[in-house]
Amino acid sequence: FDGKMGFFGGVVEEGETLENCLRREMREELNFDAGPSLTGFEYIVSHEVPGEKLRTHLFAKEVPAEELARVEQGAREAMHWGSECLGLIRVPLYVSDTDEGADATGLPNFLRGHFHQGVVEELVYLLAQKEILPMNKLEIATVGAGLTLRYLLPDHLMSSQAQPEKQS
Repeated sequence: FDGKMGFFGGVVEEGETLENCLRREMREELNFDAGPSLTGFEYIVSHEVPGEKLRTHLFAKEVPAEELARVEQGAREAMHWGSECLGLIRVPLYVSDTDEGADATGLPNFLRGHFHQGVVEELVYLLAQKEILPMNKLEIATVGAGLTLRYLLPDHLMSSQAQPEKQS
């Protein structure tokens, strides 16, 4: 364990598809059977890790609280529990309008954690693409973590949530 947080995953083995790698890694690190069709999983983004011959791919799946609790419990029985995976972390999705600097709480404080290269970018991308948090809250969170949102997100995501809300 190198002290850094990241998403579960691993290297695509020779002859293995990206989807089969996802199934295998979920089984090995979370003791979770993703099923043959990966129902509910959505590809989010790929990320090149600078200075390394490494490309990461982020997939996401929305699950009800009961299923998440089962995954958290089952992960303790995973093959790589304690070596490659130390469990799941629930990301704090709250952001105060005053979250800045050292006093930041919730998501801004979480984003200041010790992560593997690209993890923060992928997490912010996911939160923006799935519109889990509005852009103004992501802006506050990234500023509170000492980051710049426009450097983390591509233009199409920056502008997609920037549209004014429709009046009814």
